[in-house]
Amino acid sequence: NTNNVAGTDTFNIGGIAGSAQYADISKVENNLKVEGGYNVGGIVGSGENVNISDAVNTQDVTATGSTNEKYQYSTKVIYDEYGNELTGLNGPVHTLEVDVDVANIGGIAGKITGASNLTNVTNNGGNVSTTSNGTGSSKYYHAGNVGGIVGSAAGTDVNNSVTITNAENKENTVFGAHNVGGVAGYLENGTIKLSSNNGGEITATGARNSNNFVTEQIRPRQDANTTKELFNIGNMGGIVGLMYGDNAFISQSGNRGNVHSPTFTGTSAPEAAQAANVGGIVGKIDRSKTQAISENTESLAAVYDCYNRGDIQGYTGIGGIVGFMYNGEVAASDNTGTVKTTRQIADNDERGTINMGGIVGDTTENSGANAVIYNVHNDGIIGDSNFGLYGRHVGGVVGRLSGEVGKTYNTGAIYNGYSVVGGIVGYMADGNINNSFNTGNITVYNRDSATSQVGGIVGGLAVGPIKIENVYNLGTLRSFNANAGNSVGGIVGGVFNWGGNTKELEVNNAYTLGNLYAFDNGSKTDNLGAIY
Repeated sequence: NTNNVAGTDTFNIGGIAGSAQYADISKVENNLKVEGGYNVGGIVGSGENVNISDAVNTQDVTATGSTNEKYQYSTKVIYDEYGNELTGLNGPVHTLEVDVDVANIGGIAGKITGASNLTNVTNNGGNVSTTSNGTGSSKYYHAGNVGGIVGSAAGTDVNNSVTITNAENKENTVFGAHNVGGVAGYLENGTIKLSSNNGGEITATGARNSNNFVTEQIRPRQDANTTKELFNIGNMGGIVGLMYGDNAFISQSGNRGNVHSPTFTGTSAPEAAQAANVGGIVGKIDRSKTQAISENTESLAAVYDCYNRGDIQGYTGIGGIVGFMYNGEVAASDNTGTVKTTRQIADNDERGTINMGGIVGDTTENSGANAVIYNVHNDGIIGDSNFGLYGRHVGGVVGRLSGEVGKTYNTGAIYNGYSVVGGIVGYMADGNINNSFNTGNITVYNRDSATSQVGGIVGGLAVGPIKIENVYNLGTLRSFNANAGNSVGGIVGGVFNWGGNTKELEVNNAYTLGNLYAFDNGSKTDNLGAIY
């Protein structure tokens, strides 16, 4: 195609085919701009049971409209219309849904369904986005499911799935409201392998429903005094924005582009800057179950043998590989990119949870989820060495953990302007850590009134039962806190009895050679220990 293609406020718009079913599309190229309402692609707008191979797009693809779909997510908690909690810690896991506006737009295909294959496809020079409103950090995009290659890839079932192989997004920006990825915005019943986002910038501003931002409920309250967690739906990743269901996989793929929610100035983030879940490979994984992973079964993980080299920055749920996991597995993967939050320091300001890690940001807590992180490592810097950015729950591998961590290590330096910081895990709700080590130095400059919790392996832990074994720390741990003292441990920074229940902690075969330092104004009590 060598002509502009435009279909204002219409759907199924493509540079080669608007809509295709049971079709083979091969050796094709689009060289001029494509614009449509929704289901918009540089090659195909909407495809069902299609094979697309040796396809190239070289021009911008834009969606000006949207359609309304259901966004589904797993959680234990349900609130009524007045904000009262209906089910909590003892309730079942639910699949909830909310209405969101989606565009389904991609550099190669807008929406792909059924048993479809995309092979040797390249977006080379085509920026992909929906239309936007506002300016600066308040600028937002109007619809979601936006990908450098495909906006939405959803196979019918496990036997009729989508396969994307050898796909590349070359230095093209990908901007949308939610579910934004360098390769795919949304992936269900599908596999992506041997694919990359080669330098493209990825940004999401938050899901929309008409004129409003949309949130999802993360976990039940631990007690009556704990604020419920409602996150703005974001999900932005170097490869995929949202992986949904038990039959979505990424393997042997990598990201070299920067992935971030919008940055802002000052301490109050505009709503467009509060989009959650930012990952170098995946923004969010949502599955109904988690399988055990070992050395012989690594390739079965939801994310396997992947790498991130881009810088990752977000409001909450920030990870070098995955931003947020509700169940699922990450194996044989690594990060070298810088990982940090967008939130800025202000003395006496309320410090929120950011759940940030070199590999995984958040695996939630008290929600029925149990993630597995196996054979991974982080070499990237975590946080801001000027201590101008802050938040709780920061870890060299995982920010907040419910699940299993094994055969992992962190060598990256960690900086934070608040508390609960660990060389492997920031905050641990329950599960196990084994065969892991940290050599990264940790420095915390705590400007809040809460006690610092800094540990060579885990910053702070509660709930349980928890087992930590076959671990060591060689990193130097420093905590500066003039307001409430320091709690610094070579293995665990602090053990706390939230909610008044008896907790269980077992530590076996652990040692530290790292130096421990605590600095305050001389009027506070500091606790330093080889273990905790």
